[in-house]
Amino acid sequence: MRLKSIRRLCYATILLSTLAHADISGTVYKELPISATHSSDTKEGTFAKNTYGQKDANEPGIGGITVKGVDASGNTANATTDANGNYTLSGLSGKVRVEFSGYASKYSEGMDGSNKNAAVRFVNDGDTVNFGLYDPQEYTYNENPPIQTVLYFLTNSEDDKANYPTFTLNQYTENSGDTTDWNKDDNLINPNATHFLKMKDTGAVWGLGYDPVSSYLYAGAFLKRHTALAKGLDELYVIDFNKANPSASTLKGSLSLQGKAGLDFGSVSGHDDSWHDDDAFSKVGKVGMGDIDVDRIHRKVWGVSLNDKKLFSLDLKVGEMPDISTIKAYDIGGKPGIPNCNNHPEDLRPWALEFHEGKGYLGMVCSAETSRDDNDLHAYVVSFDPTNPTSFTPVIDFSLNYATADYDQDKNHFHFWSSNWANDNSMYYGDGEKKYWWDQPLLSDIEFDKKGNIYISFFNRFGHQVGWFAPKPDGSDNLMRSSHGADLILACLKSDGSYEFEGTGSCPTNEADDNDPNKKHSYGLQGAKEFILDRSADGQQEGSVGGAALIPGMEEIINATTDTHPNPEGLSNDHYYDSGGITHYRLYNNDGSMSGDNVNYYTHYGAAGKPTGFDKTAGMGDVELIVDPAPLEVGNRVWDDENGDGIQDAGEAGIDGVKVQLF
Repeated sequence: MRLKSIRRLCYATILLSTLAHADISGTVYKELPISATHSSDTKEGTFAKNTYGQKDANEPGIGGITVKGVDASGNTANATTDANGNYTLSGLSGKVRVEFSGYASKYSEGMDGSNKNAAVRFVNDGDTVNFGLYDPQEYTYNENPPIQTVLYFLTNSEDDKANYPTFTLNQYTENSGDTTDWNKDDNLINPNATHFLKMKDTGAVWGLGYDPVSSYLYAGAFLKRHTALAKGLDELYVIDFNKANPSASTLKGSLSLQGKAGLDFGSVSGHDDSWHDDDAFSKVGKVGMGDIDVDRIHRKVWGVSLNDKKLFSLDLKVGEMPDISTIKAYDIGGKPGIPNCNNHPEDLRPWALEFHEGKGYLGMVCSAETSRDDNDLHAYVVSFDPTNPTSFTPVIDFSLNYATADYDQDKNHFHFWSSNWANDNSMYYGDGEKKYWWDQPLLSDIEFDKKGNIYISFFNRFGHQVGWFAPKPDGSDNLMRSSHGADLILACLKSDGSYEFEGTGSCPTNEADDNDPNKKHSYGLQGAKEFILDRSADGQQEGSVGGAALIPGMEEIINATTDTHPNPEGLSNDHYYDSGGITHYRLYNNDGSMSGDNVNYYTHYGAAGKPTGFDKTAGMGDVELIVDPAPLEVGNRVWDDENGDGIQDAGEAGIDGVKVQLF
């Protein structure tokens, strides 16, 4: 009888011990601003705001984070999150202090207006304790943000400069409808879009960067043949963006950067005569500014100076113009991690800028202009430390010697850069009289999705060297035309931190399919397959004109395109020919698989043969999303530090009613 009692006592003790040490578990995850639900493969989904400080279904876990728990008795448990962000703490009882640490400086604690998502929390054993981290560079709280982009017009007179707008904007989920709704043949510019500022205010710009704290849009001077500059090639424009009424946005001012910190943006002659503009033909992509971007973490605006191949930055000030005295410049060419272009460093052409998870990214091409050999065409993406950009780390590179269509593959092919019309025009494809093609790649934009995959966007330099029924660069009034062909490429992040391209390894593509009109002529880096189905309305198989933007969680990338159209009915419908706008491409389906389909569009212009527009050449610039500023949270704890160690232990009570003042 006594033996049974002892056994019962032992069982009870074991049971109580088990109950008294319930595990604490949870997930460390990356906060995404938006979630998406899609109804079909060919239609844009619906978007909803995620809740910061609360794990939403589409938010991925973060591995490698240290989690430490200490209970009131001093018992300690440690864990490291797995690849999915999960962890478990065992052997603790009662009140427990849980602390998360070891996460990269690129992350900040997700905001929730309380201490429920703090890195240090006081919980009970058995609780589920999640911890959200976010990248301030990705923050927004608007599921329908405005899409900002740039228009170009042939500005041959002061009236042109005064009448044509520089900036055009539409809401993210807005669809422009059939272009016949606004008769693009008569109305060069879509009257339903929002426009502000005129060409006389800024002239041609390409790169855009937005500071949501001040609601300032930064734009850099761009040399485009047939489109006037308002000032010099060194001008950085600051637009005071009116979120409540975008059409009322104003030019706050501009900064002339020539000579500052040793910068030299180059020069162009005869550009006041935009009709002929012969010197610009050789200098597009070589002088002026490339991409512009805002580093929201370190509070700087960055740009690329093309002529001397340098990065530059200026400190941002809330509600004020940047202080010119804060400008800094950094060499690109010749630095560690930068290619020497097969011993022709003069052929290095930097342009694209992006900031992601605390790092800067720079995109460039080796133009092969010296060797005149397409085998030397190459693209590179490198990363750099924004606090000390004196060296660069290679991220990805690939050859650009590939065809961009399954027909006329000599013409529809990337070629070495050509800058001498007199010597080279006889080798260009076309009829030798009015139609000319010579596609030249420039890596213009870089975007990252929620899984760290990279999207690499190009524009065709030739589209900015020539116009649409505008003069040849030979001093004559003989007119010519061309059409734009470039690309938007996916590179998938692997578990080891390296990348593989669409169509290799497990990185997906859309195979060419003669039974599917949208995929019939799918063609790209890997031949008869590509991920982004960026076919233009009249059958050109690469529609990108370079600008791109993405908000992680929306599961789409938006891209400036030619012959913008709905899918699939616009593929062979001439209502959508001779136009330009924004196309949305699906990245992820509801089940997590990847897509690449065209799911929405907005047409911003239709040239219809008018010499005032750029039709199938490059009529649009960069794309920027007008997002929200990340809120500031200040908070900590006041407690009775019984043991005087400066750390609040699990058994030490908080003190309420203490007045806290901020200065």
